[in-house]
Amino acid sequence: MAQIAYLSKKLGILFILYSLISNTFAQNAWYSQFGYTPMQTNPAMVATSNQFQFIFNYRNQFISSGTSFNTPMATFTMPIINSQKGHRLGGIGISAINDMAGENGLLQTTGIQGGAAFNIPLNLPLGLPVLYDGFLSLGGQVGYFQKGFDINKITTSSQFVNGFYIPGSSSGESFASTQTNYISANAGAFWYVQDTTEVPIVYMGISVYNLNQPNTAFDRGVSYEDKLPITFSATAGLDVYSGIRLAIQPNMRWIGNKNTNIFNFGILTRYHFGAMSMNNLVRDTNLNIGLWYSTSSGMIAAIGLQQARYFLNVSYDMGTLTNKNIPAGSGAIEVSLGIKFGKKRIFKGKEPILSLDSILVQEVDTITTVVQDTNQQNKLPKDLSIFDYHAHFYFMSDTINKASIELLDNMATLMTDYPEIKIKVSGHTCNIAKSDMINNELSLKRAESVKKYLINKGITPERIQTAGYGSTKPIASNETEFGRIKNRRVEFEVISPQNK
Repeated sequence: MAQIAYLSKKLGILFILYSLISNTFAQNAWYSQFGYTPMQTNPAMVATSNQFQFIFNYRNQFISSGTSFNTPMATFTMPIINSQKGHRLGGIGISAINDMAGENGLLQTTGIQGGAAFNIPLNLPLGLPVLYDGFLSLGGQVGYFQKGFDINKITTSSQFVNGFYIPGSSSGESFASTQTNYISANAGAFWYVQDTTEVPIVYMGISVYNLNQPNTAFDRGVSYEDKLPITFSATAGLDVYSGIRLAIQPNMRWIGNKNTNIFNFGILTRYHFGAMSMNNLVRDTNLNIGLWYSTSSGMIAAIGLQQARYFLNVSYDMGTLTNKNIPAGSGAIEVSLGIKFGKKRIFKGKEPILSLDSILVQEVDTITTVVQDTNQQNKLPKDLSIFDYHAHFYFMSDTINKASIELLDNMATLMTDYPEIKIKVSGHTCNIAKSDMINNELSLKRAESVKKYLINKGITPERIQTAGYGSTKPIASNETEFGRIKNRRVEFEVISPQNK
């Protein structure tokens, strides 16, 4: 703070604004969309994806005086995958950021950061209804920054004559230095469990920034320092509801140091369009809608799309609160755009560990064609091959996999058009369970879960029989994960009419 006091004496009231900028934004750019800014949120988050990612973030913070703070950032992350062991070892990332604060970018902080993180795989407890990964990631990063201000954009009393401003006149001030360079060191830990689309369904992380407390004073030859404080950040989220289409996740973030304590907490809602959506833009895509309360600004609202190949998210800080740092009427708009490429799933040798979604994606065109052809007929359909397909389930769960929903919807449409059709629904499991009794119970629950879904679509209960066979009728080897995924299924049999 001695730096601010020193410059304020030289520049007067204008640098009260400069003090506001440097204390609040220029030294730490905290984005509201913390899930899409891995290197600014937690260095360990660069190890949370199997795909290469290029992410662009832009934040525009404005206050009632018309002054704004613009912060664009570009980030690239790359996974480190051991294909022989079949899991992600970690990841590396690099980002570039430019924080422009004050009128016409009076104060600018430009920096580049590089970091790496490694994963410790965690075995998921038996019965947890997720198919994919559980990891503890540990990461660190180092950043090099240059902060400076443009002396030509400063207005002082020396430039006013008889109350009139004289453009181009001398400011009457001199500075030993108008820029400074410094290095910042950061570290973090992040525990998370992902679903089949790499969306974290539960996570918890803590990170620490400015471990070395860099001195950012412009003139280090005088007897004052302006050290960045050690800053902590914590994030957490948990899916409290996860249905076939809809998931609801409360989450939070805390940022704290000796000068600041900021809490963001709210709800993120995800709606899944499904793996068989006709429009490729939203195929296997989540629509994310979030609302948070921030102790620093007020309400934050966000909406976006998230897919295996891209994500786009827009948020708005409504600025409903007034405090000593942010005047009334403040607000911020933020945009995050990500492009992902590379394999979404890890391969173990020649055997892919597939998501349940990917099993049915291969069948989309065939299923759709069957339904379209049969619906064009007024008589009883000759082709009932749609019932040859299987509905799939998550590990040790009777929750229908998202990718199976389009299949069931098409079956319901066909059965609605042709009320003569009656079916038998048979549930099956893989061989991973504590007992045969558990497998038998689970297989019947899976069949009943499908029956309930079809009933909700308007099919009468007497048209659907159910049975459970446990793990007694595998269709693939239970020695591999791929085989176990295929065995966690429900099969269909047309029992009336018998013209299949």
